[in-house]
Amino acid sequence: MKVMGDRLVVEAEREEKKEDNGTVVRQQWKKSFVLPKSVDAENVTSSLSSDGVLTITAPKKPSTQPLEGLKIPIKTAPPASHILRADRC
Repeated sequence: MKVMGDRLVVEAEREEKKEDNGTVVRQQWKKSFVLPKSVDAENVTSSLSSDGVLTITAPKKPSTQPLEGLKIPIKTAPPASHILRADRC
């Protein structure tokens, strides 16, 4: 697994040798995912369970602006006398 730019690339390969006739079965798999800009690509982790489930964790980047004390502007509506209502037409 690797991060290339804004993409997460997951590759897998499996090789199985058949002892009875000497054949080799080889499987390859590759999948690419676009990472959101909010992902901290340097801290992406993965784990493979004993039953073959791959779990990928992609944490968000730390916020550059603290949420405490963040001001959110309130837009005001025009005065009610300027709004046309359908029931008055």
